[in-house]
Amino acid sequence: MTRIGILADYLTEKHKEQILTAAEAEAAEAAAASVSGASASGAFACEVVFLKDQDDFKAQADTFEVLYGYFSPELLKTATHLKYLAGAASGVDKLVAPGVLPPGARLTHSNQSYGITISEHILMMLLMLYRREPEYMALASAHDWHALGSIRSIYGSRFYIVGTGNIGTNTAQRLKALGAAHVTGVKRTPGAADAAFDRVITTGELAETLQNDAAGPDALILCVPETADTKGLITAEIMDLLPSTCVIINVGRGTVLDQEALMNRLNDGRLAGAALDVVVPEPLPAGHPLWETKNLLITPHISGNMSLSHTVDLNIDLFCRNLRHYFNNEPLEHEVDLKKGY
Repeated sequence: MTRIGILADYLTEKHKEQILTAAEAEAAEAAAASVSGASASGAFACEVVFLKDQDDFKAQADTFEVLYGYFSPELLKTATHLKYLAGAASGVDKLVAPGVLPPGARLTHSNQSYGITISEHILMMLLMLYRREPEYMALASAHDWHALGSIRSIYGSRFYIVGTGNIGTNTAQRLKALGAAHVTGVKRTPGAADAAFDRVITTGELAETLQNDAAGPDALILCVPETADTKGLITAEIMDLLPSTCVIINVGRGTVLDQEALMNRLNDGRLAGAALDVVVPEPLPAGHPLWETKNLLITPHISGNMSLSHTVDLNIDLFCRNLRHYFNNEPLEHEVDLKKGY
C-alpha cells in the first residue's frame, strides 16, 4: 500500500479529484505492467490523504511513501519511510540540508509553475519604481496633489537578469514585449538560453561584463535559488559597478545579495531604488533598518506562492505527471540533485 500525503490548503475540489484520479490510474497501470505478481498482492494499491495542517502530518509522518506540498524541514525528518517528496515551491534550499530527507528519497521542485506569476510581480515592482509610485503614495497619504516630474520606461531600457530559468525567461520575454532595448541573461554555466535574451554570460563573467559595459543596466533582476554558488553573489563591489540610475529587484533568495551594502547605497543615492520580495531574516523584524531604507519596496515573500489559480493548476499538473513517472520507475520531471542543491 502506497500512502500519499497532500499538505496544500489551496487546493480546490477539482484539484483533489485530479490527484485522486491520477493516483488510482497510475497505480493500476503500474500493477498491470508488473511481471512480479505485485498486482495480486496489492503492492500498488494507493491511499491519498489530504492533511489538514502540519500537526496532522506530524501524527502520521512515518506512514507516507509520497508527499506533496509545503512541509517543515524539521517535521520531514520524522517521515522515515518517505521515498518521494514533490515540493510545491520553486526553491528547495531548506529541503536539501543533510538529514532532512531519508537516504535514497527523491525530491522535485515546482519552479516551472511560477514563471508567469513571479514575472508579473517583477514587472509591477519595476513599473512602480520607474513611475515613482512610492513617492505618489506618500503624497496621497499627505493629501498633497501635484506632479513629481520625469519618470522612466521599460521601453528602451537595458536589463541584466541573473537566472535564465523559467522565471528569468518569462521576465525577459515580457520585458522585450514592452520594448526593452537589451536583455542580458546571467547563468551559472555557459550555454544557450531563450531567444528573449540578447546575450548570455556566466556568473563568473558578471563583474568583468559590467566593468566593460559603458551604458550599464537600468535594472538588475535576481531570480536564482540559494545554492553554494549563489550565496553572496551580488557583492558591494558588484553594486559599485552599477550606474546610480540602476534599480535592483530580488525575487530569488535574500542571501544572494549583500543586504547591508544595498541599504547603504540606496540611502546614499548610489542606486536609484530596489524591490525585495526576499530578505534576511524572514519574517523581517519590525525594527529592522530595511523598513526605513530610501526608495525600497518590500513584499513578504509573496511573488510566487499559490495566490494565482494558474500557478496551482500548473503545480498540480506537474505532480500528477510525476506520479505516473514515480509508479513506473521513470525519471521525474524537475528532479533535484541533492548534492548540487538544485
